[in-house]
Amino acid sequence: MFRVFGRDYAATHPYRLALRGVLERCDQDTQGDWAVAFNLMDDQRVSVEEEDRLKTYTGTAPGATTLTEGVVTYFKKEVRWADRPAFLAAHNSVNRIPVTTGHPANPGLHPGLDLVRVLVLTWLKEVYWRNVDHPSGEFRELDGHEKDLDYFRAWLKRKCQASGFPLDGFVDATLRMLNQDRRKYRFHPVWATPWEDFEPFMADGPTRWRQILGVRPRQPDSSVWLILLKYKVYEAGDLCRPNQLHSDWCCCHYPSPQEAPLEHGGYAMDLAGGASSLVREYIHEQTDHWLEHFTAAGRRIGEADTSDPAPLSVLRHRHQELLVRFYGENTRRWKP
Repeated sequence: MFRVFGRDYAATHPYRLALRGVLERCDQDTQGDWAVAFNLMDDQRVSVEEEDRLKTYTGTAPGATTLTEGVVTYFKKEVRWADRPAFLAAHNSVNRIPVTTGHPANPGLHPGLDLVRVLVLTWLKEVYWRNVDHPSGEFRELDGHEKDLDYFRAWLKRKCQASGFPLDGFVDATLRMLNQDRRKYRFHPVWATPWEDFEPFMADGPTRWRQILGVRPRQPDSSVWLILLKYKVYEAGDLCRPNQLHSDWCCCHYPSPQEAPLEHGGYAMDLAGGASSLVREYIHEQTDHWLEHFTAAGRRIGEADTSDPAPLSVLRHRHQELLVRFYGENTRRWKP
């Protein structure tokens, strides 16, 4: 018996050899590939229809490399750069979060529920570089310094260490830039968390904000500058429960258990491994953000360290134990 996307196959599945190949090539330095392979085997949030769509990118008998490249290409074309990302397609309707008003017992999220997201400014360098002539004038200093990473890091640090009106002016210009830029350069999905789940970690600082939401930098920065944005469910548009295919080839995703209610979405894996409660997470399309979202979050900005205190295998094990505590032994699907 072999599993792919949480479905058991008595006969050989087209991905069996590819997934075995991914697992066999893994070592201490490629734990991320190992984690994603197990996710692909177990993530029951991927529908049969979406799996069939994935096969148009991987082929029906891929090797390990072809499978990896196919998943990444699927993500880029069907999610990241798509006018309408795959998580909003009909085949993913079972993961669409209901939005409801009325009796509190009704399943779903209230449209007025507060959400929070982390926006990593350091990762926006390409966007800043192509918008040096923004009408605000906030990014003019970057003109002539495109692709100069050291200059960009120093410039961003100066901007983020400002206070009062200069800081608000920079953040306002950044958000307005993104609102306009996304019309041409799509970048889905946005990952969001209920404010009430995130608030207990607010005083812990920016590194902890990043960790509790499962944000692991993939770029070689020793630190990143980030801000918090607080907004309402109705401003986000359609919310969905995430799956591995909507997360790129990302090892920080961990599939939500079958027993979890739809309105909980997924659960972010704590990259410090110390959480004692589950933090819900959702994905949605890019949406407009405004300075009011920054001020609603308390004008919180900071520099986050990008190192994490434990290996990926330990973090996944701790997250699994947390799921077992809340949902029982049936969620113990494998030993990370």
